[in-house]
This record gives sequence, structure tokens and C-alpha cells, in this order.
Amino acid sequence: MQSIVDPIILLIIGGAVFAEARRGLYLTLADAVRIALALGIGLLGWRITTSGGGGSVGGIIMFFVPAVVSVLAATALLRKMGLDPEWGRTVVARIAAGTGGFFLGLAICVVVVPLIGWQPALRGQVLRSNLARPFLDCIPRTYETADRLGITVPRLRGRRITIEQESGANIGIFADRVNFTRLDGSVCIECGEPVRFQGYVRRGFTVSPRFLCTGCTRTSDGCQTFEGFHQMYGLCAIEYTRSGRQLDCGIRPNNRPVVPVGECPACGLARR
Repeated sequence: MQSIVDPIILLIIGGAVFAEARRGLYLTLADAVRIALALGIGLLGWRITTSGGGGSVGGIIMFFVPAVVSVLAATALLRKMGLDPEWGRTVVARIAAGTGGFFLGLAICVVVVPLIGWQPALRGQVLRSNLARPFLDCIPRTYETADRLGITVPRLRGRRITIEQESGANIGIFADRVNFTRLDGSVCIECGEPVRFQGYVRRGFTVSPRFLCTGCTRTSDGCQTFEGFHQMYGLCAIEYTRSGRQLDCGIRPNNRPVVPVGECPACGLARR
């Protein structure tokens, strides 16, 4: 194996298969219900908190606390009921339970593998792992699905990205609390035509959205649109460039810096 991450992944998946097959199908189904319940309650707490202005930290707390409480409560109820019917412990049922454990192991790896890779000392090990690659490829789809469901996934670095940091070498995953799928159709700062959201793209551990202008083919992570600039940096692109500064995307450079012209559809500020 090329990386120490490969045996960790095999251990997680193999352990989940063994544990669920040993417990039987009934308890495996109970685990699935508990996990679904925890996720549902946690996401509800997250959405209520973040939509109410509680911030990402408050959202994370209100995701995990209700989720953990619901799991503990469901576990206590299950033990009190003492149910473990015979049909859940047959050979066929245990095979089905082991299959469920396999998918549970995959779900755990989707969370664990990126967490391992976000540790600088282990990042190279994850990138060299053949087994880790599919789990890393899930990250862009996870962000896009969360956007389309209206779940504002927090930025994974602790500091806010500013326009001055846009071309820096150590920028965050994406700007705070921006739902990039909603920027589809926003207005290009170069030609005024709508842009199209083309999904999230992963390069190593960096995940960023990609937009393409339908008019001038300008590419960006959303910052080269009037609406995106407002949401990502908290000011208008026209206002920012009044001093003669030009704009290009630091993530997806076009090698043709521009000064925005026209009217900003977000705030009405105009430059003719």
C-alpha cells in the first residue's frame, strides 16, 4: 500500500461490516434510524441557528448537541425495550446487516478521510492513498448538494477571505456562508452577460466553485460577478475599483484584469 491511510480505511469499513453482522439485522436497522434521526435533528438545529444570524460556530454547536442527544435518547429507549428478534439473527439477516455495515463504513470514511487530510502532517498520506481518492471526490458533490438544499456549509478556515487575499497562496475553501449555486445567472463584471455555475472543482484539498460567462467566457469562483463580489467581500465591485484598481479571479485567473462597467444589479451603483 502506498499510504498509511489505506489500512485505516480498510479497518473502518471492515470493522463496520463485522460489528453490524455481529449485531444482526434488527439492530442494524435501528442504527440506520438513529443516524437518520440525528442528522435530521442536527440539520434542523443548524438551519434555525444560521438563518437566525447565529453564525457558523453556533450552527455547528446546534448541529452536534441535538444530534448527540437524540442518539443517546434513542439508544436508551432501545435498551429499555430490549428488542432483538430472532429473525434479525439468521444467517441471511446477518449477511444483510454486514452489507448495511459496509455502507455505514463508507459513510464514516466520507467524513473521516477529509478530516485526516486537513491535518498538514497527514495531507500527503491522504493524497497518495488510492482508496482515499473516491472519498475526496465526494467533497465537491457534498458542497453542491448542501447548497441546493439550502444548507450553508461553513468555510473550513478560521479567517475571513478578503479581496486583498484573493490571489494569496493559502486561502480558504470558500467565502463565508455563500450559497454559490444561487449565483447561477448572476451578471459578469466584464461584459454584463449572465454566468453559469458549473459545479465545484477539487484540486488536492482545495474545493472551489467554477463559473463561466456565457458572453465573454470569463471564468471565476463567483468573484467576477457583481452579485458574487457583494456576497463574498461585502462591497460593490464598482466601488472597490473607483481608485483605478482592476479585477481578476485569483482562483481561476483570466489574465485580463478589468474594471467593471455598467450598473450593479445588487446595489444599483453604476459606472458608464
